[in-house]
Amino acid sequence: MEQTETTIKTEIATLTEGMEFLSVTTRPEYECLLKQENAAVILKRQIESYWDGTKEKPGPVKKAYDTWKDLTTKRGEMLKPLEAFLKAVNRIGGSYLAEEQRKAQEQAVALAREAARIREAQEAEARKAADALKARQEAELAAQRASQEAERKAQAAERARKEAEFKNSPAEKARIAAEFKAKQDAERAEQERQAEILRVRQAEERAEQERRAKAQMLDTSQVPQAPTRADPGEGRTTVQIWTYDVEDEALVPRKYLMLDHKAIKAVVTALKDKAGIAGIKPRRETGIRRTGK
Repeated sequence: MEQTETTIKTEIATLTEGMEFLSVTTRPEYECLLKQENAAVILKRQIESYWDGTKEKPGPVKKAYDTWKDLTTKRGEMLKPLEAFLKAVNRIGGSYLAEEQRKAQEQAVALAREAARIREAQEAEARKAADALKARQEAELAAQRASQEAERKAQAAERARKEAEFKNSPAEKARIAAEFKAKQDAERAEQERQAEILRVRQAEERAEQERRAKAQMLDTSQVPQAPTRADPGEGRTTVQIWTYDVEDEALVPRKYLMLDHKAIKAVVTALKDKAGIAGIKPRRETGIRRTGK
């Protein structure tokens, strides 16, 4: 067998040598090529017959195939019960795992529901506690407000009572009368001051009108005259005096305002240390009064 393989390999090498340089340019070369083709076909059949053989005398390939088929059949017979066992194991194990997973999912759902129920109960309890706290705080606040209102009313009633007692007291009546008299005196003094201001202003206006009239007469005179000065009389002379007009009393600085001491004195004399004038502090002095003896 080894000699046959060697012979075939030699014939193959001889036939295929220079295969890459094959070319046909003439008829003899073509006929030679056909012979080589026939030789190759014959050699191919010999090789197939050698390896495959016949039904009665199989070759190495057929023998190997039959052997492989027999071995694989025996292997399948040995593996078949194991494969059936493994399938059963996988089926039973898969069913167990699926059941475990289903139970785990059911347990997870139950736990989630229980957690949600507990959370809802806690939230409801928290809301209930918050509502109770709010109600208690509102009640305490209402009670505090009621107490404050009652205290305010009591204080107002007490203050009204004291004010009524104070108003009915001789001192308060005297103070009110003194304030009223002082107010009247102040108003009268203000009216007199305003009248005096008006009188002075009217006098100044009349003087200004006379001055303008004289100036107009001088302007319309055709004969120029030497300026003359008014003769105030023997032993007298004229001087320039500056005065002022009050245009807006509200704009006058406070340092130029004069207190109405007469009105203040009247209130302090009547009410003594009970005089309630802002910025004025009553004080008592000891004086001497002639008794006529």
